[in-house]
Amino acid sequence: MKWRVPILDWQHDFLTSTKKVKALSGAADTGKSWICRFHQILSCLRYARSEHFASATTYQQAYRAIIEPMIRDLSALGYGDRIKYNHQDKILYFFNGSRIEVYGAEKLYHKIKSREVFSCFIEEATTIDDKYTEEFFGEVLRRLRQPGFEKLNKPLLLATNPDIKSRWLYENIFGAPPDHAFVKQLAFLQGFHRNDEERAQNILIQSKRQIDLYYWGLWGALEGQAFFVEPEAFDESQLEQYYISFDYGFQPDPMVYLLHSIKNGVIFIVDEIVLPGVTVNRHKSYLERWMDKNIVGYTGDTSPGSAEVRDVLTSLGITYYPTVKDRSIGWTTLADLIDLGRYKVHPRCKLTLRSLGSMCWVGSTIGVDCEGEYDDEADASRYFVMCPFIFNKLGLRMTKPGKITVR
Repeated sequence: MKWRVPILDWQHDFLTSTKKVKALSGAADTGKSWICRFHQILSCLRYARSEHFASATTYQQAYRAIIEPMIRDLSALGYGDRIKYNHQDKILYFFNGSRIEVYGAEKLYHKIKSREVFSCFIEEATTIDDKYTEEFFGEVLRRLRQPGFEKLNKPLLLATNPDIKSRWLYENIFGAPPDHAFVKQLAFLQGFHRNDEERAQNILIQSKRQIDLYYWGLWGALEGQAFFVEPEAFDESQLEQYYISFDYGFQPDPMVYLLHSIKNGVIFIVDEIVLPGVTVNRHKSYLERWMDKNIVGYTGDTSPGSAEVRDVLTSLGITYYPTVKDRSIGWTTLADLIDLGRYKVHPRCKLTLRSLGSMCWVGSTIGVDCEGEYDDEADASRYFVMCPFIFNKLGLRMTKPGKITVR
């Protein structure tokens, strides 16, 4: 069978791999989604009555990014009059009884629980909520077992743009590939348009962050990302005094406590306690693990309801220091501290690292505000750096709103 473009070496390896998981991430226009679609088309044509799933963020996105290109490619191959897409059933039917069923990611978990399929293709895989990613993929892998094809490889196909390194997919698939996975992280020069100099130059004249993301396909280079914090295993024996900051979690958000220390004008994030669905009257038992340290103060959220958290911390004999809740100044101050090398996060604080990495600048001017998929720990960080008492301890001064210098 001839295809409209040559198959690159890595795409051939992808197609012929017998690994259970086949995962691709990388720069735009490298052919990640195309080869996954081609993989499912080949399976449908080769194995009559094989059943497949395809999914993206929403059904509309799945149809636009998966089914429409599949129909065009099948028509180019001469199969246009031998396939049919039923919009009501959301199924692409093949002449030999094979079919590809399409759903948005929000429905796929429940749909696939009652099915046994030959393959599953998930586009935009990082859009699946990290809270459910492990459970989600576990269930999908269990369902790749269509009867009648026992001796054939039945894969889970993943394609995604790179994202923050603290995502489940990076930590468990792309960053450290397991034995059962074929994993490829792609740069622009490995894709279909690698010889398109004009397209390459249009990327290379952009910011370093955009080049890292769209040309090199690097994880951790999220477009618009506000904070770049690498974990650092600092010497805790040199720390003498500690502080707590908190973010009050309205359901379904978790309650967050961060344990800080300050040494030589540097903030150290030593530990984190994140409590989803735990009532405040039970928090003291979780905080006890920090009570052997010299905790001299706390600050945090001032929203309605947060007084009950302050009551808990004050009852532990810790002094309260109010904070300033100005979001714009808070985020830019935090960014300045990070840029000055005055903000260190211990590797054990994985949720804090994930939260900071997910925050992106929003608004017409950088610094107006930040938003992120996991903003709770980042908010607790912002409250801490905007506490006037803490700010003074750091030996810093604010020359104008949102801009700090070393005293």
